[in-house]
Amino acid sequence: MKQIKRFLFPLFILAMTISMQSCIEIVEEITVNEDQSGSMSLSAGVNNTNSIFGLVGSFTDISFMGDLEREVEIVMNKLKAQEGISNVHFSKLETGGKYALSFDFKNCKALNKALYAVNDEEKTFFQPSFYKIKKNKYRRKNITNWANMLLEKEKDNLPDESLFDLIEYTAVVNLPRQVKSVKASDVVMSKDEKTVSTSNYISDILNKKINTSIKVRY
Repeated sequence: MKQIKRFLFPLFILAMTISMQSCIEIVEEITVNEDQSGSMSLSAGVNNTNSIFGLVGSFTDISFMGDLEREVEIVMNKLKAQEGISNVHFSKLETGGKYALSFDFKNCKALNKALYAVNDEEKTFFQPSFYKIKKNKYRRKNITNWANMLLEKEKDNLPDESLFDLIEYTAVVNLPRQVKSVKASDVVMSKDEKTVSTSNYISDILNKKINTSIKVRY
């Protein structure tokens, strides 16, 4: 649970702080290469043409943005220190209200170790792997129960839960070959059958206990 808090929550909190007049989209995107290496990005943005600073500035003090950037810098430095992790990058597009953190990983072992290391923990054999990548299989673990536990623990620090109705979480997986089978909730397949994605509002994921795992054979 702590790993999710450190890695997902900087952008998650950013999204929840924006005015309720806008719909927020959080996108987790994994690209898998033929040699089982890949890249991961996590982004948050406003689904309209207004500036994120214009939206936030109208309703609240935007000094929290400095805290966000400092938190992201800590995450980036820890990722850069991990073996098998490269090209760590954080970008922000103020005019589009989008922030993104991305990096490359040598294999899923390096990816999982890095996610644990971000929270100053060491991945051991007994701790779960969030992602598994094999020659013809990809799996992302279901995190719905952990997210509920985390939000319950952090409820005093979070805004009104009605904001969850406006936050959409999209998971995208780009694969090196055509998909043979996929198991996921509300899955969408690209025309070339090499990309699968799922998208749900945070409120539905939490309240309806939607299974957020993704299992793909390709």
